[in-house]
Amino acid sequence: MKSPKKEAASQTDDDAEDENKQEEKQDDIRYVNVSSAYVRSEHDLNSEATSVTGFGSPFKVEDSYHDEENDIEWLKVTSTDSDEKSGWISSKLVSTVAAESSDDTLISTLNDMLGIDMNDKSETLGRYEDEADLGDRDYMVKDGKITNITLRTDPAGMDEITGQLGEPKLKLKNELFYPGEKYYYLIGLDDNSNAERITIGFLKQE
Repeated sequence: MKSPKKEAASQTDDDAEDENKQEEKQDDIRYVNVSSAYVRSEHDLNSEATSVTGFGSPFKVEDSYHDEENDIEWLKVTSTDSDEKSGWISSKLVSTVAAESSDDTLISTLNDMLGIDMNDKSETLGRYEDEADLGDRDYMVKDGKITNITLRTDPAGMDEITGQLGEPKLKLKNELFYPGEKYYYLIGLDDNSNAERITIGFLKQE
């Protein structure tokens, strides 16, 4: 039989562990929902725009500030895939998503549909820039490591894509956005609504 002191200590340890697990699950990730958005140095429309970010870009929310005069809810954010895109952004320019999909399911489907070995390409993420053979592909770097890469794809129509992957969590003109558990997948379509490129990048880095 546990003594009251030992039982209380055990409960305290369990409570702390539960709190830590809860904190880990509470990362507030938002995604840019417009074609381009300014990230600013301060929570002020007149402050310097330190960077411009595009549709689907993921950010972790660190803090918030309500500008009563202009009725703007500002979010202090840190980019998950870039050194340069951290600062303040209007909450109207970003969205949350209801749920993330399985990376294994997304990668398997994309491999078959777009003719790309996504498993191989996802292994490029997290490597140092000078260690990877990237050719002329577009990519981004954070802390010296590759955080996203853009690839050309076989053509696949939007109906085929949504039929196999479901409706995108975010959609903007010819851009379809699917977040996984660790990576995000941004499919770009041409004027005929056929896939022509895909960007895979980090949502969460270990």
